[in-house]
Amino acid sequence: MMSVCTYYRYVKKVCLTFFLLCIVYVCSQIPGLINYNQANGLNSSYIYHLRQDANGFIWIGTGNGLYRFDGINFTQYGKKSGLKNTDIISCEPMDDEEIFIVPFLEDFAYMKGNTIINSDLNPELKKIKCGIMLPRVNYNKKLNEVVIYSINNPQNIYLYKNGKVKVIPVGIDNHKNGPIAAINFKAENNTLYYRAKDGSIIAYNVITKISRKCNSNADLSEVIFVRDNIFITIANRKIVTIYVLENDYSFRKVRSIESLEDIYSVVIDKNHNLWIAQDQGGVLYYDQPLNKAFKSKKPVKFLEDCIINYILADQDNNIWFATRNNGLFFIAEAPFHRYVNMPLENNSSYITSIAANSKNIFLGYNITSGGLYHSGILTDLVFKKNKKIENKAVYANDMFAYFGQTDDVFEYDISKKKVRSLHVNTTIKNLIPYRRNKLLICASDGIKLYDPSLHTIKRIWNQRIYTALPYSSDSIFTGTFKDLYKLNIVTRKVKPFLNGYYFTDLKQLTDNLYLGASNSKGILLFNNKKIIAIIGEEQGLKDVQIKKVTVENKKTFWASTENGLIRIELTRGKPIIKTFTITDGLPSDNISGVVIKGDSIFVGTSKGMGILSIKRLLTQQKHINKKVIINSVSVDGKEYVDPFPNLTSEEVQNDLTFNLSFLDYASQGKINFKYKLEGLNNKWQTTNSSKVIFSTLPPGKYTFKVYGLGYNGKQSYAYTQIPFEIKPQFWQTIGFRILFIISILAVLLGAVTFYFRKKKR
Repeated sequence: MMSVCTYYRYVKKVCLTFFLLCIVYVCSQIPGLINYNQANGLNSSYIYHLRQDANGFIWIGTGNGLYRFDGINFTQYGKKSGLKNTDIISCEPMDDEEIFIVPFLEDFAYMKGNTIINSDLNPELKKIKCGIMLPRVNYNKKLNEVVIYSINNPQNIYLYKNGKVKVIPVGIDNHKNGPIAAINFKAENNTLYYRAKDGSIIAYNVITKISRKCNSNADLSEVIFVRDNIFITIANRKIVTIYVLENDYSFRKVRSIESLEDIYSVVIDKNHNLWIAQDQGGVLYYDQPLNKAFKSKKPVKFLEDCIINYILADQDNNIWFATRNNGLFFIAEAPFHRYVNMPLENNSSYITSIAANSKNIFLGYNITSGGLYHSGILTDLVFKKNKKIENKAVYANDMFAYFGQTDDVFEYDISKKKVRSLHVNTTIKNLIPYRRNKLLICASDGIKLYDPSLHTIKRIWNQRIYTALPYSSDSIFTGTFKDLYKLNIVTRKVKPFLNGYYFTDLKQLTDNLYLGASNSKGILLFNNKKIIAIIGEEQGLKDVQIKKVTVENKKTFWASTENGLIRIELTRGKPIIKTFTITDGLPSDNISGVVIKGDSIFVGTSKGMGILSIKRLLTQQKHINKKVIINSVSVDGKEYVDPFPNLTSEEVQNDLTFNLSFLDYASQGKINFKYKLEGLNNKWQTTNSSKVIFSTLPPGKYTFKVYGLGYNGKQSYAYTQIPFEIKPQFWQTIGFRILFIISILAVLLGAVTFYFRKKKR
């Protein structure tokens, strides 16, 4: 909430910035942060406020009407919808699925179903008089009513519920007591908190007219924000002081925070975490609830290029940012907390390869540099100044780390922190460890063996080699672009083994059992004689273009793809396959490889390294804890909304359209629907359209059932269903058919009788 002074300043300054509470702009270096704007159907860049209703829809107050967002479509409500004023500051969703709408300058309205009721349709709304200043508008969930009152010298408290407005006179004599600034109203005990002209905080009962001074003061220049029992003051535009209201009259000071920059606004989100938006752009996030013991913790700064009007933490703890002139920004809960808790400040490079030794993680980037990660610190390693050269492969032991780049291999001495070139002078494809710390170099002009003790490089085979793997003391598997061969390093004899599989990586799973990552066929399991199994699309693999495989244990391994990270557990039957994406906390879906250390998995992606707990990944819900919402059903051109009547059609050329939403915002619009129409076809079908249409159905009773499918294929925990009936025409009824048959038989019988009578005569 805001104090009177600041509201007035912002109303004059930018035509309103109601309840300002903080915010954010986008920085391309924050993985998972996306922007919704005009290109997505949000036809207003100036966003005042955000709310979420009980169903999960996001409501957006803008300078160009009210919008409802379901993760895919923005539905706009403007003058044609019934709004008298399209400058919508905010709205308050209510438990009975009403939306109370707060435009600029008192043109209040509300929405029931899909219909907007303005003050011309319901004169009750005209009772609300707050003047030119923005009113304070709050929703009281316990009483299911909206509370409206002026900030400067309120004369009345207005309570809206079920289309009615109750007016409670405040009864404070401003001529006698001087001007007051309303801070908060608690409808449960009819108490109005206000700041008196001497700075005292007064608790005043609007029914009994009894007032009591609280144990706190606020200078007239201080801005005050309130959420629940948390009060925040801002002094001199820099000092934030946090109080907790412990009873009706007693405040306890929690702490003070001094900002280095002028403060634009603050937000207390639903989790009681603090956001401080700065006047020149950017926002500081404090990752700890204000109503609990507050520890000194460095805030995380977001998005310093944009002024923000509001921040919403939704039901799933996704974060939404309402900006001034830059549209709407969103980041899902998993990437948000990954960014907030990220131990690394320089972790945003495009990682093309990743490896580890017993102590460190080594990263190769899509430029000539790399990185060394140790104990929460990422150190940059620079080999050349030519940024066009990228790392193709990285390998490390406890003495050296090797970075195979486009045209050379660099050896990094870990203890001495020195780099030297091996002067390979060819296009590097892969680096593979060999016996006694030796290194196999897979390159465009053949496979070579590097001996670090002698600093020698020997060519073994003059073929373009992409990958290799030792499988005996003197033999290796080695792969050209297309085929896999057996190569004896001592005799240099080559024998064809597996043809046409386009291997990109090879790993040993157990004794005489190997994994082959294919660029076209998924993952192959083979021994030194034949293929044992292929894990591809038929086995449930959603992406068969595999970059790398990493072994976790004898039965489990991970596959890196451009569409996510895949974990495969071998069982006696079908393998257990789980796919992880940005919705699970990965910085990007484009995975170059992984390193496993205990319960931690270090993931190299195109947007930096992700560090995740394997246990937490595996304990995530198998289903999305949501159901599809049927927004409306159109039957023969007539639209119905929830609560739906008994839906029927009596038309032969019947037409039914189901308008759907699946409010899994973490999927970032990549939603599908799986549906079937019982009574017609029991086979499930999948579509990416939010409209499902049926036409010319035969007479009968039907049930439409639909699941939502999220970004990585996760399904809603249950289906949504709705029955309907296509009624037959009179000639399609059983009675008509029986009557028709009887009529035909009667005609035939009459004809036969007539024939025999005539013949007899």
